[in-house]
Amino acid sequence: MVSQLIVKSQVGMAWGGKTIWLVQDVLADYISKSTALILSQYLSDHLDEVNILSFGYGDSFNDDRNALIELQDSKLFSGPITQSGSTNSHDGFVDIVKIGAPPPKSQIWKSLLNKAPVGVWTW
Repeated sequence: MVSQLIVKSQVGMAWGGKTIWLVQDVLADYISKSTALILSQYLSDHLDEVNILSFGYGDSFNDDRNALIELQDSKLFSGPITQSGSTNSHDGFVDIVKIGAPPPKSQIWKSLLNKAPVGVWTW
């Protein structure tokens, strides 16, 4: 999905247009928490190379499944794919493919060593 975000944005630009990706606010928050792309740094009021329009339900979500809920709380996150020569630590939407922070090695070892073996080898 991430590669499609970047590639289709490039295709849109090559054709003289723009792409706008619509996502729920929960996904936008997850992207910012799990990758090096902090969307709040790209809050914008105009389109750029990559554009993500995020909507949320706000406080209007309720238990009535038949009710029509108007989407509110929209935010446009927009910016370049990359910024060549940038001194900024965030170089563009390509940061979505980078990890936000590497996990500690101890956590990885603990995860690997605390699991039961999948199979047993016998000779």
